Amino acid sequence: MTNGQLLEAVDQAVKTFNKAGLKVGDLLLLALPNSTAYVISYLAAMRTGLAIYSMNPKMPEKQAKNEFRKRNYKAAILDDDYQELFNQIVKNPKIKTLSNYGDYSIKLTSWETIKANNDVNDFDEIPKHSGIVIYTSGTTGKPKGVLLDHSQMYTAGDNVVQSHKLTENDRVYIVLPFYHINAQNIALMSALISGGSIVVQKHFSAHKFWPVVENQEVTWVSAAPAIILILLNTEINPNNLQKLRFIRSTSAPLAIAAMDQFEERFKVPILNSYGMTEAPSQIAVDPMPPLHSPAGSSGKPFNIAIKISDKKLTKELSIGEDGEIWIKGTNTITSYLHNRDQESFVNGWFRTGDVGHLDKDGFIFLAGRSKEMINKSGDKISPYEVEDIIDKLPFVDSAAVIGYPDKIYGETVAAVIILKDSTDKKTALIDFAKQIRKIVSLQEEKFKVPQYIFFMKDIPRGATGKIQRTALKNKIIENKEIDKY
Repeated sequence: MTNGQLLEAVDQAVKTFNKAGLKVGDLLLLALPNSTAYVISYLAAMRTGLAIYSMNPKMPEKQAKNEFRKRNYKAAILDDDYQELFNQIVKNPKIKTLSNYGDYSIKLTSWETIKANNDVNDFDEIPKHSGIVIYTSGTTGKPKGVLLDHSQMYTAGDNVVQSHKLTENDRVYIVLPFYHINAQNIALMSALISGGSIVVQKHFSAHKFWPVVENQEVTWVSAAPAIILILLNTEINPNNLQKLRFIRSTSAPLAIAAMDQFEERFKVPILNSYGMTEAPSQIAVDPMPPLHSPAGSSGKPFNIAIKISDKKLTKELSIGEDGEIWIKGTNTITSYLHNRDQESFVNGWFRTGDVGHLDKDGFIFLAGRSKEMINKSGDKISPYEVEDIIDKLPFVDSAAVIGYPDKIYGETVAAVIILKDSTDKKTALIDFAKQIRKIVSLQEEKFKVPQYIFFMKDIPRGATGKIQRTALKNKIIENKEIDKY
């Protein structure tokens, strides 16, 4: 679509919102897969001043119905599968055309009331708000509601434009889901501000990735580490990547070994980054090539202040000393929805829940989430540093390090391994476990060596590739049939 065609479709949608009686601050449920329809609906809702809640379009039926009921929505934009489910829980649904582009029609649903259901979990009343409603990933606890307004989204998007030196000649390939902040802000918002263009993929496909990048003359991609690892583990090689300036690694730390292998094989720079929903999405990022961050760094803070301190912001720590990461900036939230977790906000500063340090040149190094840190009898262990070592082993596809209950130490180190070539042979698994312990013991203190090693077929991850450590830990503890090595 050209800018003119996009604007025409957005204008039509805005008129429909107005005719439907939607007002500034009303809550819109947007449950579409990555698509042109999503972009049109999102931009029109922004212009109307609605609050937008973007929902995963592929939830199981029971979970989806709970999501439909649990907030005070005024209208919904749904794909066909969700439309059928939604019609089952509302009284007198009214469906009208929101906007057209080509031969495709986007539908807007309104209704009289939601049917009563005593099974709805955690109803969340959303106040009048212009912007987006989004929830933290919940990897370390119950997800917290974040309200981001237009100003915060613009500031954060402009930071991406500046730090990545984006222009109208840039074209971003969006493969991460729109119901997460990264695709909404890092990719879409920055393209709008820079005047560039976007290529939207319904979902990531390793087989389509390089042909799309080449054929559509993509200049940059925002990707989760899981995507980078999948591309590394396929035999597909691109023919011409002259237009591709960089790939931005986001949402979770990327193993140093994987980054080096990717850059060597594909000759494409990777920019490590550090961000979170509450900022929204960018706190630090690698400088643009040819500059490089030190190995293991997640880049340099960009247009945001950072302090390394204790949990109450009473003692600022020295260069190189790990502590709680606090941030402050015009794009950073000052409270959570319903004022949850108020202790994370002190004098305009926000405690991220991450642990790390700054070096003398201002680069940030993450040690882990404060709630993800393994506490072995007082010794704090970052899962990331152990994972980085294990990931270098040639037989390892991916690794996840977690704390495992221990009667003596409280917690001890456990490593969950996915092998490149799966095997059930005990002798082979015992040998792999020995190699893992040996490589960690050669590079780290003895207390960081995994006491338990589990070989599994998959590791639970969120939509953007973050390891869901709590879910993984529970799975291992509850399943006594998984062998320890």
